[in-house]
Amino acid sequence: MKEDYKNLNKLLQYYVDNIGDIGLPPDIASEKAGLKIDRETSYLMCSLMFDEGYLYIPNDNLFRYSANYKAKLFLDEGGYITQFRIAKRKKTVSWMLETFEFLKYPIGIILSLFALYKILKEL
Repeated sequence: MKEDYKNLNKLLQYYVDNIGDIGLPPDIASEKAGLKIDRETSYLMCSLMFDEGYLYIPNDNLFRYSANYKAKLFLDEGGYITQFRIAKRKKTVSWMLETFEFLKYPIGIILSLFALYKILKEL
């Protein structure tokens, strides 16, 4: 999964570095970027980056993409790798919160019983 994010970063970086090549098809751009992915995957990756606003299509009817400045800013902030790390941290924190939420009731019951035992013992 992390490899997919690296490939996205690499392909977007290629588009940003080669802004002079306006309108490259995804399969050619991925080949020039050194990615070993199939044609369909390269088109899907570019479609995702287009939907997120990092790529644009200079000609209306052709699937040729170019990067915009938003893509450069996104890559300067860490790009898809940073997004992956943030998602991974959120998943870990969510798991921890759910575990604590699950355990707080049994722990509360045990502590309540212990406190009740101490009170009854003192009587």
